[in-house]
Amino acid sequence: MTEICYIDDIIYQKDTVLTVGTFDGIHQGHLSLMKRLVQKAKQHTCRSVVVSFDPHPRSIIHAGDDGIKLLTTLEERSRHLSEIGVDVLCVIPFTRDFSLQNSEEFVTNILSAKIGLSYFIIGYDHHFGKNRDGNAQTLQKMAPHLNFEVCNAQVSLRLRLCGPSDKSLREVCPHQLPNRVRRDPPQFAPRM
Repeated sequence: MTEICYIDDIIYQKDTVLTVGTFDGIHQGHLSLMKRLVQKAKQHTCRSVVVSFDPHPRSIIHAGDDGIKLLTTLEERSRHLSEIGVDVLCVIPFTRDFSLQNSEEFVTNILSAKIGLSYFIIGYDHHFGKNRDGNAQTLQKMAPHLNFEVCNAQVSLRLRLCGPSDKSLREVCPHQLPNRVRRDPPQFAPRM
């Protein structure tokens, strides 16, 4: 089983391949990214770490909304990641204060200094940090200074053109989301 480890409890290890995202529901794009993560970790004898957030960032950033219905719990995500071969699900408590960090602060102070970072696998068109100011180009600029490598996950043209995303799954499959927040999700999100 993939270990669930909160950021304050994780043991620093430089030899780490990681990716960052909410990963609420693991669709085909996520599967491709995770397989690349695990492959790179095995290739370089590193641990594989998926960095995620709890609660969902949108529930903090858009706190006045009706709330977000999650597709999976942390435990369910851990089970799915275990099936793929991921070593650690590192959970960062997402707070208003945490949301104010820009992408460079996040990479430097959290990913590089607390978790350890040799390779960062970034998904297609992924943005992170305050106001989503970080992306693959941000990482490329930081990589030489923090001594890590950026790897872009390959995503099929079909996925780039027509999704899906966690948000689109919530919109297309609302009948699969129970009124109680986090139960009975599909094991893996369907192809769209």
